[in-house]
Amino acid sequence: MSDPVINAGERPKQARNSNGEYFLNPYNFILPPDRKKGENDKSSGLSDGPAPPRGTLAGEHLAAVIPISITARTPILVPDQNRAIPPNPEKNRPRVLRTHCGPDDLPMINPSSVKGMLRSAYEAITNSRYGVMSESSKTAREFRHPRGKKIPYRNSPADLAEDSGHLPARDESELSPADRMFGWVRQGDVEDRGQTRRHEALRGALRIDPLKLVSDPVVVRSGLAVRIPLATLAEPKSSQYRFYATNSEGALLSEGAQKSREEGFNRQKQGRLRGWKVYLPPTEVLQADHSNDAEQASSAAGYWDPESRELGPGKQVAREYRRRIEQKVRPALDSDIEGFIPVGTRYTTTLRIQGVTVEELSALFWLLALPEGAVLRLGLGKPLGFGAVEVKAVWDEVRIDEVIDLQLRYRSMVPDSAIEDSDECWEASNLISHYDCLLSRCDHLKGLRDQFLDAAFGYAGAAVHYPRFDLPGEMVRPPEGKNWEPRLYEWWGANETGRKPGEGDQRDRTGQRKSLPFLGEEDAPVLPYDPTEIVQ
Repeated sequence: MSDPVINAGERPKQARNSNGEYFLNPYNFILPPDRKKGENDKSSGLSDGPAPPRGTLAGEHLAAVIPISITARTPILVPDQNRAIPPNPEKNRPRVLRTHCGPDDLPMINPSSVKGMLRSAYEAITNSRYGVMSESSKTAREFRHPRGKKIPYRNSPADLAEDSGHLPARDESELSPADRMFGWVRQGDVEDRGQTRRHEALRGALRIDPLKLVSDPVVVRSGLAVRIPLATLAEPKSSQYRFYATNSEGALLSEGAQKSREEGFNRQKQGRLRGWKVYLPPTEVLQADHSNDAEQASSAAGYWDPESRELGPGKQVAREYRRRIEQKVRPALDSDIEGFIPVGTRYTTTLRIQGVTVEELSALFWLLALPEGAVLRLGLGKPLGFGAVEVKAVWDEVRIDEVIDLQLRYRSMVPDSAIEDSDECWEASNLISHYDCLLSRCDHLKGLRDQFLDAAFGYAGAAVHYPRFDLPGEMVRPPEGKNWEPRLYEWWGANETGRKPGEGDQRDRTGQRKSLPFLGEEDAPVLPYDPTEIVQ
């Protein structure tokens, strides 16, 4: 029997009419449906509730053992922060991040990193609560007034999440599917409601074995001998509420008024957060074993080779992950990466699960049955294209157990292979089909499937990078005799004021004030290099 794979339709989608005038923002969002103030639709089997005891397995719950493989489709950055070389401003040297390696001097990926990657995806496809609401999301965000003064918003991003039911669970009675599968930690100060016993954290149903490298160590070590002057990673711009919020109906914000203290994250004017942040893979340079396009494979290999000058026939694509120029004065946020996990590197591990419902296990299986070309994201540098990985279950070795199956195994002295499963219906393919139908047919989950798949495949035909004015492929040179750095903030300013860089303090032309387009639509969510241009 062939491995179970969900039907994703025609992927990846083409960014039509880009013509070099449009780009894709590195991040986008999966817009969640309302959780009805903490109550996910019980008909889906994904409602809130306490986790079952982990020491026993109730009759309605399942256990599973799932061997998986993780393959790098773009280089993976897993820096060892404890071995980082700090910056030296006096000598104008940036911070240097070294690859996290084990005792054998081979790159090492911690199970906790894999768990975080899976949890992010699982939260989205099960419409779970947010696992974490950062402190910056709970406080008023500052924005910069056109005259340069920083002004705090009266509201914060967390204010928009309060009514949708996606704020982190306050106690163990409110746990969402992702909390029960991956674990839960209480956040913030919560007043005692009189419970006789209160937990500050609960262990999830899933644990992950240490990862084993199965690729050729000689090839993998070759990635450790390279130093990359990494492009500056921008901080999250949640102050740009046109990208982080929608109106109360979940539609794009209109042009609206210029940013002000009252405008940002206003419940009456924005209404909802955009949801789970996801990073789009750079499809034009995404290497895959299944690719039959020799030209694309050559281009991808050249793109990720920091020393290569050639990107393949007819390919003139700037390496977005490298600093674009060598500067006499280095920005304080600059980092050099010393080594990476090369494309094609493969690890294996095993997921072990106990005490989950049919729907909870089906959702995890669905994630492990994504079609060829779909990727999840792991490690550092995701906005720059790093960390695209293909995650697959080894389906012929997957085991699903009911209570009676485990009882038979504990009572028997014969090998597991000699014990027949109690019920044929618990096959992985059946569970995958079950959850795919749930995503497609359940009213409150409609849209999550397409948005998630768009993020997993990315879009063809447009460059992926932070907003800026210069066109893809251009290598901007510094003015003669001057220290210079790319001013990526100019796109944001022009989008807000309607003035091109260098036009001076002219009267506000209102501009377009564009919002970030949605995933899951027929057209790709491209943005113009010149946001002041009015499209007829």
